[in-house]
Amino acid sequence: MAYTNPLLEQPLAVLATQGVGGVHTSLISIAVSPLGDRIWFATLPDTQKTDNMKKYPQVSLLLDDRSSHETLPHISALTVQGHAVFLAGAEAEAASTILLARHPDVAVLLADPSCSLVEIVITQEFRITGLRHTS
Repeated sequence: MAYTNPLLEQPLAVLATQGVGGVHTSLISIAVSPLGDRIWFATLPDTQKTDNMKKYPQVSLLLDDRSSHETLPHISALTVQGHAVFLAGAEAEAASTILLARHPDVAVLLADPSCSLVEIVITQEFRITGLRHTS
């Protein structure tokens, strides 16, 4: 991978979307583009996150390495801000292939004809290491 932030290698992220009633968070399986400028995941149409992203495409994702460390001073976190794009056609197929290679268990979700591939186009990143903001 060409991206430089090791937190982008995390397999899961917490997605925060904005809805009419407030913020909604979801744990998602992710794949990152080789340049580290886009993140892909799969979703179904009848979910709160899908409804929210269609109305308000600005999202935030949290990636962290808390499972590798026991205390806060050693944990790193990356908040990624961007906007959600629902992919179709060849773009969806390419993202699906990359996501499936990273997460074989997502095959069941991707086999659902109503499944959508979402691309988060990253606009900003904020990194925290321990108790300090580092980027």
